[in-house]
Amino acid sequence: MGLRTRASSTLRNVDVMLLLLAWCAVFWFHQTYIPRKVIEQCSFHQSNSTTFTVLMIADPQLIDNHTYPGRNKILLGLSKHTVDTYLTRNFRHLISTLHPDSVMFVGDLMDNGRSSEDNYYEREYSRFKNIFPDSDSYEMLTNVPGNHDVGWANGVKKHAVGRFNMHFGESNTVITRGNHEFIFLDSLSLSNTNDESIYGPSSRFMQEFKNRRKDKPRILLTHVPLFRNPDIDCGPMREGGKFPLTQGYQYQTVLDNELSEEILASFKPDLILTGDDHDYCEYNHEYHVNETSYIAKEITVKSISMAMGIQRPAVELLTLQNEKLYFSICHLERPYREVITYVLLAALTVVIIFFWNNTHIRGRRYQPLANRSIRNKLANYVKGIEVDNFGPATTILVGQADQETPASNNFATSWWNLKHHTRAPIGSSLFTKLNFGVFIKKCAIMSLCVAILYINMVGI
Repeated sequence: MGLRTRASSTLRNVDVMLLLLAWCAVFWFHQTYIPRKVIEQCSFHQSNSTTFTVLMIADPQLIDNHTYPGRNKILLGLSKHTVDTYLTRNFRHLISTLHPDSVMFVGDLMDNGRSSEDNYYEREYSRFKNIFPDSDSYEMLTNVPGNHDVGWANGVKKHAVGRFNMHFGESNTVITRGNHEFIFLDSLSLSNTNDESIYGPSSRFMQEFKNRRKDKPRILLTHVPLFRNPDIDCGPMREGGKFPLTQGYQYQTVLDNELSEEILASFKPDLILTGDDHDYCEYNHEYHVNETSYIAKEITVKSISMAMGIQRPAVELLTLQNEKLYFSICHLERPYREVITYVLLAALTVVIIFFWNNTHIRGRRYQPLANRSIRNKLANYVKGIEVDNFGPATTILVGQADQETPASNNFATSWWNLKHHTRAPIGSSLFTKLNFGVFIKKCAIMSLCVAILYINMVGI
C-alpha cells in the first residue's frame, strides 16, 4: 500500500508540473511569440543610403477610472491590466524588432487627462512612462496633445495645456530630423475662439510659418484630422466605412474648413499625420499658395490600443531618405485572443483538478471511523434502546452486537461497524463525497502558482 501511495503521489506531482508547463507555454506563446511574429512582418523601407526611421503612434488613450463609469472595480481593473499589457508587450517588440530612431505620438495619450486632479494625473503619467519608457536607443517625442489630454476648442483648459506641456513637451514647435522638418501643432487650442491666452500661442506659431522660407520637406503632426470631403474613400486599410463628420462633447472629428485651409497655406506641409479617429484613412488635400496649387497627403494613423473599437490596432512606419519619404502601416496582433485562451485553459485546469480529486476519493470510498470517543458516546446512547424505533422488532444490546450483525437495520449496522472498527461509507452529502474543501484548496494553490508564473513571464 505504501508503494502504491508513493507511486500515485509521484504521478500526481508529474501531472501538476505538466499542467504548469502548459500554462508557461501558453503565456510565452501569447506574450512573446505571437506579437513578435506579427511585428516581424513589418519593416522600414530598405535602402543603401542613410535613413532616419520614425515609429508613429496614435491614441494609446490609457483607460482609467473614468473610462467606463458603470463598470465595477474588479472588471475595470482587469480591463486596465489587459489593455496595458497589450500596449506594453507590443511596444517592446516594436522597439526590439524594428529599432526606430525616433518614436512620435499624435495625441490622446491619456483618456481623461483634461479633467484629472494633479495627483491622479501624476500617477497616470507614471503609468504612461512604464508602458512607453524612455531609452537611449531611440528618441521619444510626445509633444502633440489630444482632446482627451487638454480638451477641444472652447472646452480647452489652460491648466490642462500647461500641465501637458510640462510633462510631455512643448507643443507648437518644429524640429529637423532626416532632412525633414517635423511640425508639432496644437490645433485643439487653435480652434478656441474665446480665450486669447489659449489660442494665442498656436496662432502666433502658425503666423511665423506664413512667410518662412521652405527649404526642406515638411511633415505636420496634429491630433484632429483636417476638413475633407466625406464621400471620398479612405483607402483599403480602413476597417470602417466613410470618414464621419460629427461633433459632440469635447470632440469634433475634423477641424473647421476655414481653419484647415489656413493651416495648409501657412505650413505648406508635404505630409500630415493625425489621429483621433482610431481608424486608418488616407486623404489628399489640395491647397493654393500665391495661385500655385499643391497636394498634401494626410494619413490618419490607426490607434495602437486594443480598446478603441478596431479589430487590428496598428502603427505607422516612416522612413526618411534625403528628401524622399516612405511610409507603411504595421498591424499588431489581434486583441482578445489571449484572453479567450486563458479563460479556456483555466476552465480545463479546473476540470483536471476536479478529475484528480474525484479519482482520489473513489480510491478510498470507505473511511475508517476509529475515533474511540465517538464510539463510546454512541454506545452509551444506544444501550437498551429497542430497534423497533428503527426497523424490525428486535432489541439490540451492547453484548448481543458481538454475536450478530443485523444487516437489515441501518442503525444497528452503523453500530456494528463502530464496535468492530470496520469501514463505514462516507456521508451521502455531495460535497462530502467529492471532498469539496480539498478541491477548492487545490484550485486556490494552482491559481497562485499560475499567477506567479504570469507575473514573472509578463513582467508586471
